[in-house]
Amino acid sequence: MIFNMLQRQTFTNFEVVIADDGSSEKSKQEIEQMSKEVFFPVQHIWHEDKGWQKDIILNKAVVASKAEYLVFLDGDCIPDKHFVEDHYALRQSGYVIGGRRVQLTEKITPELVANGYLERQFFPILFSKERHKENCIIQ
Repeated sequence: MIFNMLQRQTFTNFEVVIADDGSSEKSKQEIEQMSKEVFFPVQHIWHEDKGWQKDIILNKAVVASKAEYLVFLDGDCIPDKHFVEDHYALRQSGYVIGGRRVQLTEKITPELVANGYLERQFFPILFSKERHKENCIIQ
């Protein structure tokens, strides 16, 4: 699902580095297939599941990235179509940008995404330019 949402980004000069903390062979094959269908480059950084080692695989992904600016996004997050553009526009050396999120259930999320409701109705309300985006910049 996240690949579909990243395909809709208004800012398109980005790469995706997947920090994979031990997914199955089937998941690796799905990622490989999906990466052939998107406009952005995809790197899949994987290591064996040996318990909670998210920080280790994130560090490996950071090292593998070719970008000067990094945005971290979990695989179960659904970014607004301006997500990357907004982060890039707000970037400042020496600062970290945090954003807002809303917890949705697994049951309703696929339907909201598939019919475009999130982009047409939900995202404009939460993330309109007229509203405070609740991005915090931490130095």
